[in-house]
Amino acid sequence: MLSEMMRTNPSGILLYAKQQDITSFTSLWAVKHALHTTKVGHTGTLDSFADGLLVVLVGKLTRLVPHITAFDKTYEGVIAFGEETDTLDPTGDVIKTAHLPTVEAFTEAIAHFTGDIMQAPPLFSAVHIDGKRASDLALKGAIQEIPKRKVHIFELSVKELKSEIVGGKECVKYAHIFVCCSKGTYIRSLARDIAYYCNSVSHLIALRRLSVGPFELKNAVGFEYLNEFSINSAVNKIKQAEKTEIQVDKAKIQMSLLPVTEKIAQLCGFTPVFLTKKGAEKYINGNRLFTNDFESLEKTNDTASLAVFYDNAQFAGVVERENRGFKYGFVVPPNDFPVFSWSDVVEGRFPKYYREKGTALTIGSFDGPHIGHEALFYDVLSQENLLHGVVTFSRSLRGLKSENYAGDIVSLGQKLELCRKKGFNFAIVIDFSADFGRMRGYDFFKYLVDFCGLRFLAEGNDFHCGYRGESGMTEIKEIGAQLGFDTSFSQSIMYKEQRVSSSLIRECILKRDFLPAKMMLQRDFSYDASLLDWEKDEYRAKRRNDLVLPPNGSYNVRVILSGDEGNEQKSPYIYRMAIDVTDSEIVLHTEDAEKFPKKKSARYIQTIIFDKE
Repeated sequence: MLSEMMRTNPSGILLYAKQQDITSFTSLWAVKHALHTTKVGHTGTLDSFADGLLVVLVGKLTRLVPHITAFDKTYEGVIAFGEETDTLDPTGDVIKTAHLPTVEAFTEAIAHFTGDIMQAPPLFSAVHIDGKRASDLALKGAIQEIPKRKVHIFELSVKELKSEIVGGKECVKYAHIFVCCSKGTYIRSLARDIAYYCNSVSHLIALRRLSVGPFELKNAVGFEYLNEFSINSAVNKIKQAEKTEIQVDKAKIQMSLLPVTEKIAQLCGFTPVFLTKKGAEKYINGNRLFTNDFESLEKTNDTASLAVFYDNAQFAGVVERENRGFKYGFVVPPNDFPVFSWSDVVEGRFPKYYREKGTALTIGSFDGPHIGHEALFYDVLSQENLLHGVVTFSRSLRGLKSENYAGDIVSLGQKLELCRKKGFNFAIVIDFSADFGRMRGYDFFKYLVDFCGLRFLAEGNDFHCGYRGESGMTEIKEIGAQLGFDTSFSQSIMYKEQRVSSSLIRECILKRDFLPAKMMLQRDFSYDASLLDWEKDEYRAKRRNDLVLPPNGSYNVRVILSGDEGNEQKSPYIYRMAIDVTDSEIVLHTEDAEKFPKKKSARYIQTIIFDKE
């Protein structure tokens, strides 16, 4: 599933690719601001020199941190032999030197460090000793070593070696290793111990976490910003000594929250159970629970930690079963507008309940849902015996195909919120790719029928889909007859003798002509400022290339601020102000910024509404 981003209190699992040269804490800061929440926790720190997967739990799911932390992990690391630093990584000072190990000695060592091993964590680590971090004690000279503890190495292999000839023997200078290990294993310590076994010393110069339990780095937000991991890239990084510029895409963060599934619940040590409809009503209100409030509870032990799910497979929280009684752990309220990815669809994670009941869908970019879309929405929402869904894209397809594209009218978050308010039950968001673009129209609709229960489709009469737009109205009607879904096609809507479209609305915005844009949108043009990175203590932010803005100049706007983070139920603050738009940034007039309530800054701006001129 994608994000529950439009909810007041988002809860979910976020896979985040931490970059080099920033701390895990800083990474959490970026997530907090993207999701507008302070309830964020990660499931295992990565040192600042390392990059890779952080599994971040948001909202009420922070209660699951110890369960995710217990998962096995995989890493890649680059070991540099001949020098040991006090931190066992490139940030420390060299404290020991030694000869390089021979290839034969190194190969023997690799074979030795598998299975159960006793390992002493680094002095500079997050391990707690008598309630204090080992790194803090080490800085004060209060500890010299940390007692060894048992860890397990499931797999240790060599991906690459860089060797030198020393005294006529081939010796290892750098080693690129792969490690699959248990909770609590330190790869820095492993690199140190491998060197000691070879009568040498070493330190780790690069580290990347590839997976945590079932979660993989390749699926994480920001993965595309990570450099190739190799000995050469690690060595070059050390030589350059340049810090990486932090890349954060708030829109990607917002659309990437994952739910707890039955499989994840089982891996966390919980027994998955489903609430009956009557049981769900009692559960949400915190009433006393009985065995008949759950489906198939007789299959569970009398004493068990239960991961509770609603009948549509949404995670509902945790309950402890104690003989015949039940004790609430925490409750996650049902989401009235779940959002699914295309991967959720093709990999069978679309809820069985939705599929069996049947769905009515409309498909399109819906960039700035407008009066031209109203007939489609009405046709879908009027299907009384079906669940109503919208299938859309993370970005307008026009923006993916045109280099001179001015940007989308709405962000994905704004689009989904508008669909929710219209009354849709769910959305499917497709992150368009070359592979998806090659899919035939028939295959696309067969996925929707087989995996989403498609029974009714509403589209405009100019709608096309499939490879090179092969499937238009005539072809889709034929596909519907073959696959068993009904179709409805609507005529275009006109505004002042022009066909209403996102392109026409965009042209109006680019001409500062906000009134016709408002008439076609049926609302003011609103810019999603929650995605902007405002400079600290200043009222300026770099403009985004993926969202349209009017021409350079000054504008009178209404600015909507988020409510008090301590009380998220408060209404937003709305202020009339002025802003400047330039080629590179958006600047809030400093004198107007004084209107912000106490302790507020530009970072709290959610929306900028452009008033008609």
